[in-house]
Amino acid sequence: MDAKKSSRYAVMVTEHAERALERVPGWGTVYDSNLAFVLPAGALLLRDDVSHHAALGAVFKRLITEGNPAPGNPFNKHARAIYHPLVVHVALRAFALRYETLPVSVWGVCEDALPALVEPMRGIEEFTDAPPHPEVTDLVLWEALCLYEQARLAARDIDSEWITAVVHQAISQPGPGGSLHAMQNTDSSDVSLDAWTYRELCALQALWRLATLTGEGTWLKRAREAAHYHVQNTQPDHTTTQPWALAAFLFDDSTAPFGEQQLHDATTQAGMSDDIGVTALLLCDAAETLHGD
Repeated sequence: MDAKKSSRYAVMVTEHAERALERVPGWGTVYDSNLAFVLPAGALLLRDDVSHHAALGAVFKRLITEGNPAPGNPFNKHARAIYHPLVVHVALRAFALRYETLPVSVWGVCEDALPALVEPMRGIEEFTDAPPHPEVTDLVLWEALCLYEQARLAARDIDSEWITAVVHQAISQPGPGGSLHAMQNTDSSDVSLDAWTYRELCALQALWRLATLTGEGTWLKRAREAAHYHVQNTQPDHTTTQPWALAAFLFDDSTAPFGEQQLHDATTQAGMSDDIGVTALLLCDAAETLHGD
């Protein structure tokens, strides 16, 4: 895609992200599906607004004290397991972008929280030598992304090495036609086409982020193959209003129409969903990715 068109998409998604942030009710906890508490970190992906600096420290504190909003948590009614690494990633990315301008007190809070923030994710190290089950590929890739970002912030090259191995394993068994993972034929209640597509798009966003952060050509190639697969095979009826992997689709002319449809759905139907905060965070992340690309 030419630079002019890429810049246009970056500006467009940023504008939609700002409007989405404004629509989120100003309440919520880590257990609420709208995840309003982390929106200041999302806003910092768009621009360095000093009014959100103190709130970023509060986001880090809250994440390490209240934990993972995964299904099974008795306080949780709507949240998906994938939301936890999403919000951790947004917080880490906001810190990486803005740490030079943060007040020392806020910078210290965020830095001190880094180890505890990703410690629950270190279990994915078991996948350095064998691929994860396809039904958790998305979660493994997202946790790998968070761990990689923390490793870069902490200059932990030793972690980067095994995280790289995990990612290679996670994408080592593509599905037919270039999808990231095959749909499993099991008795599980979570193998519908809609659920499989949701996991695919979640995984694609994490892989795209990892590829653009690391410059790893193999990962970028797989991400683009998966994006092309979904352009050719995925119908709008099987997606949600949450624009997962939006930047991956908008990056290339041949896949951009899929991303444009995602953007349309996210901005016209998000107000009908109790996950509007998730949509806002995804738009913020896509905008920052596109500006970086």
